[in-house]
Amino acid sequence: DARPTDATASPADAAADVGVDPSDTGPPDAAPPGDAAAIADAQPSTDGAAPDAGVWRSALYGPDWTPDHEDADGRFLHDFSYAGYRRGAPLPELDPADRAFPVPLVDGDATAAIQGAIAEAVAAGGGVVQLPEGDLRVDGRLTINTSGVHLRGAGSDLTRVQFSQVDGMGYTAYLTVGAPPTHGPDLPLAMDAVPRQHTLALADVSDLQVGADVLIGAIISPGFVEAHGMTGVWGPFNDTWQPFFRREVVAIDGDAVPPTVTLDVPIRYPLKVLDGASLRVETGLISEVSVSGFSVSTAVPYEAAWADAQVHAIAFMGVKDGW
Repeated sequence: DARPTDATASPADAAADVGVDPSDTGPPDAAPPGDAAAIADAQPSTDGAAPDAGVWRSALYGPDWTPDHEDADGRFLHDFSYAGYRRGAPLPELDPADRAFPVPLVDGDATAAIQGAIAEAVAAGGGVVQLPEGDLRVDGRLTINTSGVHLRGAGSDLTRVQFSQVDGMGYTAYLTVGAPPTHGPDLPLAMDAVPRQHTLALADVSDLQVGADVLIGAIISPGFVEAHGMTGVWGPFNDTWQPFFRREVVAIDGDAVPPTVTLDVPIRYPLKVLDGASLRVETGLISEVSVSGFSVSTAVPYEAAWADAQVHAIAFMGVKDGW
């Protein structure tokens, strides 16, 4: 999922299992303070075994839980079975012998050697950029912005990359995978949508195609802020459109009234027409890229570390089906 702003935090996410002291062999007399979602009585395990005395379950996760379950207040646990590479598919095996681009163990700055091997992989239409065993110092920045390129080391305990640049690193990354995508115009919702809904009604679907990547979001309107009890608290994103979800269009029904689109993964939060809820087509994403098999360090002198804000070791931006 695209990571939502704090504005999209849901009370439904507040329910969680509560641990107990394993030495306590009897059921607790009362729910722990503040745990309105817990069930006082021990519940059977999901595999049908006898109840385990002293074990607590979330009231939202009973023995017969399904993604459709919700309590009387409409709270539910989100179904994250869609998460991960290609919505939960196994990661592909990479054969380093197939279009492999080895990086030598450089004595000194390895930036040019690594970026050069990445460029070779790009020119070949993709491949594995293989980092060697040992310590590599990178005094600059690295970028992968083409699909099918994999940066891989010999193992996190064998290949160690030290990023050392200190100037101008605020709000940026030492290794950037991808690039900012392009977003199309708003395609407004014609009807409000509720959590766990796959199909959205739009005012117009003529500019959409099956397979399109879309962002789904809304304006952090005064009504939105008030509904969340955050009037006078939220500020930076107020009155701006913010993305809540990244999805793929898998079906379009232009004959429906209003027309509809079906998403690959259901939404997880209410979307309201009054908040300007809409879709935006997203283009320019790269895919089938990965970073694996090495450890990184961004340790720099103390004063330099505090001179910049939000310095990232590795950033994925505009990437789908990467790892």
